[in-house]
Amino acid sequence: MTSICSLYSGSSGNSTYIGGESGGILVDMGKSCRQTLQQMARREIDPAGLLGVFITHEHIDHVRGLKVFLKNRPVPLYASPATAAALRQKDALPPEVEVRYIDESCPARLPGFSVEAMATSHDCEGSQGYIVTTDEGRKITVATDMGVLPDRFYERVEGSDAVLIESNYDEDMLRACGYPYYLKRRIISESGHLSNDCCADAVEELTRRGVSRFLLAHLSINSNFPGLAFETSAAKLRQMGALVGAGQDVMLEVMPRDEASLLWAF
Repeated sequence: MTSICSLYSGSSGNSTYIGGESGGILVDMGKSCRQTLQQMARREIDPAGLLGVFITHEHIDHVRGLKVFLKNRPVPLYASPATAAALRQKDALPPEVEVRYIDESCPARLPGFSVEAMATSHDCEGSQGYIVTTDEGRKITVATDMGVLPDRFYERVEGSDAVLIESNYDEDMLRACGYPYYLKRRIISESGHLSNDCCADAVEELTRRGVSRFLLAHLSINSNFPGLAFETSAAKLRQMGALVGAGQDVMLEVMPRDEASLLWAF
């Protein structure tokens, strides 16, 4: 059995659990160690079963709790060479942590899991998403913090049993919000974040390619609403004739900002 749970997701912190028969992995840890463990406990996820932590990139909303967590639970850390170097420079890792490099040329193999990296367009070196395949034959994609879709995104992600994908901002809300101009330009740029509309286009195409579970993630607190992110993608799906909802053609869920989502198993 394979499972996925967003422990929390948003501009203030991100972390995703993926479980298999042999244990589980975390992708990112953007809130404190205590908060992360609390959310794991809410879904009865045993941290003793973690096989590794995968980091998408160096920004604080993806690594805030990492150093304390790895001090107390010394599991391997997986990251691109550039991300690992940045974390070392920022003193975001304990000295004794075991770092294993992963990038597009070098996938990772853990008991029960194969993990491929997918380079993403973001405003830091070495940013990447992950495509996780379990020994049970299930495939889960985690793709956030990207101004544009990665190369060969659809070909690489099709066949996923679940896709956690960024739906960061609504364009009209972003223009009207109180962010300074430079920050708005950063967010909307090709090295920023994915808008609701771009996310909806990706959801539509992946649905055509057979994906039926989508978890909308990394919503901005100032330029998005959960209902707006949901409806933008849901409208695209309805236009193509898909039924959206539990037990329907497509499962579409918005991930909670500060607490664990449901634990989906398949």
